[in-house]
Amino acid sequence: MPYENASFDVVSSCFGAIFAPDDEAVARELARVCRRGGRLGLTAWRAEEGLRSVYERAEIGPQDPDPTRWSDESHVRGLLGETFDIELEPGVWRAEFDAPEAMWEWWSTAVPPFAAMLQGVPPERHAAVREEMLALADRRRTNGRVELTRDYVLVLGRRR
Repeated sequence: MPYENASFDVVSSCFGAIFAPDDEAVARELARVCRRGGRLGLTAWRAEEGLRSVYERAEIGPQDPDPTRWSDESHVRGLLGETFDIELEPGVWRAEFDAPEAMWEWWSTAVPPFAAMLQGVPPERHAAVREEMLALADRRRTNGRVELTRDYVLVLGRRR
């Protein structure tokens, strides 16, 4: 990152750093730019079988590297434990939509990793991906609305 060492009192990433291809480089940079005594806050998705099965049925390969690895406590401690005092807190993300189509429209345009993944799918496969996502949304209907939930981990740390 284009910042001096120890530039920040707080370093945070909301479902961003987890998508970088090199975990060790991310951890080094987070530690480098955070001052001693500074705070770290990251959010990381837990594996979600509903989404994984959608990708499999739509013949989309798994994300590589898998961003959910950042929700594994031993992985995070291995990356950040030498420079940060770490604690992990579970959480649940929620989003509601009026209909499956509204969920698809939002998910396919406003969720950067999914939108990028969709751009890499051949155009003739887009309909299959859309149908699988609409089916997932339909399975998540409650009281006439689509309720998406997804487990995540909040990674909190204080720089040593």
